[in-house]
Amino acid sequence: MTTQLSPARSQSGFHRLPLEIILLIIRNAIDEAVETRERCYFKFVPAAISYFASKLTVLRRDSYRLLKNLRLTHERFANLDYINKILFTSIQLEPTRPCLTSIQLGDFARVAKYVQAIVFITPPSWALLFETFKELVTIEELRILAEPFAGEYQPYFPENYFEPELQDKFVNEHLEGKLPFTEAQLADGYAAYMRDAKATQELLEETDELKTAWIEILRQLGSRLGEIAFITQDCDELHSWDYFDTPKTRATCQLGPHHHFNWENDYGCVQATAITGDRLFTTVMSCIAASGVSLCQLNITQTMNGNLECPKITGWKDLDLSRLEKLKFKPQISDAFRGANQRVLSALPHQTEKEQEKNLSDILNALVQKGHTSLQHLDVTGWGPITWPRQPILAMPALQYFRLGFGKLNPLLFRDWMAQMPQLRHLELSTGLCHEFGYTDWTHVFDAIRDHPNVAGSDPKGLYVKFEQILTASCTEMSWSGVVCRDANIATERTAWDPSEDETDTDNGDVGLERHFYGEVPFRKNYALRYVLDDWDPDMGHDASESESDDDEDYDSEDDDEDEDGDEAEEADGDRH
Repeated sequence: MTTQLSPARSQSGFHRLPLEIILLIIRNAIDEAVETRERCYFKFVPAAISYFASKLTVLRRDSYRLLKNLRLTHERFANLDYINKILFTSIQLEPTRPCLTSIQLGDFARVAKYVQAIVFITPPSWALLFETFKELVTIEELRILAEPFAGEYQPYFPENYFEPELQDKFVNEHLEGKLPFTEAQLADGYAAYMRDAKATQELLEETDELKTAWIEILRQLGSRLGEIAFITQDCDELHSWDYFDTPKTRATCQLGPHHHFNWENDYGCVQATAITGDRLFTTVMSCIAASGVSLCQLNITQTMNGNLECPKITGWKDLDLSRLEKLKFKPQISDAFRGANQRVLSALPHQTEKEQEKNLSDILNALVQKGHTSLQHLDVTGWGPITWPRQPILAMPALQYFRLGFGKLNPLLFRDWMAQMPQLRHLELSTGLCHEFGYTDWTHVFDAIRDHPNVAGSDPKGLYVKFEQILTASCTEMSWSGVVCRDANIATERTAWDPSEDETDTDNGDVGLERHFYGEVPFRKNYALRYVLDDWDPDMGHDASESESDDDEDYDSEDDDEDEDGDEAEEADGDRH
């Protein structure tokens, strides 16, 4: 971050031009459209959330380097707000020796006023096996070398890998039977990789040097810091950040962008990265607690196992999330252990699904507990097992947006939890139910929507609901979206249907769902919805539904001869029997 001005000042007069002309030239030299799009990430716009975080760059890398180089040419450019806002609105921090050295030698105070977000990058993993390293770099190099022969060696997934037979054929016909790297080169490359990875492990686990530097940065930013994000680079976009002491030449054999082409190297790479992801999470959360910073946004989009306990993180009790407005929780977990060989599994043991489910759910619950009174936006997506919500049910008086895009939903807890979200305006689900529940238990979720204050309250504002391929039967998925509200001026137009049609018609699940949302028919008479939930036989009467919900005190247990002309309040009660 220290500006090193060139000893030989430029003889051009560019730096003496009027500011308006300089800015015009710079705008034409960079991709301002990208800059504008990325900056929207920092606004509270749901559709733009984490676009920057997923791409890691504020600008395309060539534009970024151009501006960095321009800052070095003259003091005027080094202090130009327009350039510094682009370069330093967000900063990336890695737990690596080069990044730490850059912080220690630089003057962070010069750019601190521009920083709104910090992105912590998952570092190279000290747990990566030589076997995995060898396979990844070798096959990736073969894939690159084979690009001119794509027509002849077109693999099944051309962007990912060669089929083994094609690998051998290509090596024999075009590389004289020799692999691109010798065993010595592979060993040297792996040794270089591990030197850096072990240095990172030492910084994260054995010394306070890194934590001290990060805590100081956080304290300098204070209340100006809006967001912290945890990011793991996609393996096919992997790249190294350049520092002032980055060597110009690198090892012949190094791990760069790559693809996973079988179970072994997918698990070997992702599981190794998850180990460092867990350690990075605990270190950063400890630093945040020690700094006293109170965040508005927290974005966890990284590979991790969740093999940690939040209450045991140093300083966890002091962590202040009372101002947290947005939480995105998107852990990436590999399930490739199902096909990995025993050799890889022995070197990199994996947690059971139950352990992962508990650990990830506990992390999310611990974060939500810290910020449940202020949270406005909760986005839970990713890969891996998770059951949500968990006990205890927390009041979330400010929550307006909730998305659950993976894992399993507990419909009973969710029904009670949703009643504690009076301001909810956006609900998005793309998930299934916990194993212990039947498909008809989706009605607990549907009832919660039907009874929500923004749907049926005295002053409803409408609730946007989106179901995206939710699993409603063994071979059936449901997708539906729209604004649900008793005020027809706010609600999305209903799906057309003919009330004179046979009530036992099961052809239109959307109609059945909407009639349930508006309390127009009890579940036992809603044959279209029952069909979608695999409870569809009109002749089975109410007994089947009754057997699945004997313990549900929220539904009436009335007899078969119940008056079907009961008042609207009884219908809205959602009688399932």
